[in-house]
Amino acid sequence: MERLLKKFKAINYIDALTCKYIGASIERSMEKKNTSGIDKYIEMLKFSSDFIKELDNELVEVERDNNRLMRIVASQEIELQYLKEKVKRLEKHYEAKGL
Repeated sequence: MERLLKKFKAINYIDALTCKYIGASIERSMEKKNTSGIDKYIEMLKFSSDFIKELDNELVEVERDNNRLMRIVASQEIELQYLKEKVKRLEKHYEAKGL
């Protein structure tokens, strides 16, 4: 939950800065001034926001895969313990028969 709040806070900060730059760009374009410098900053901020979202989505997928793999490992450990017990029973059975 803490990570999710930090993600939204970071994205909100970046989006707020983007809005400020968009406002400045609009004002400069109304004054017939060059806005290419400001537009570059807008593109960089949008890229950063999108990248944070993309990384967060990848993290969610990795966490899902990790949980799935942990369940698989746990079930394999249970199966392995079952097989070890089965081998012990067979060893005792053959020892009892003298084989």
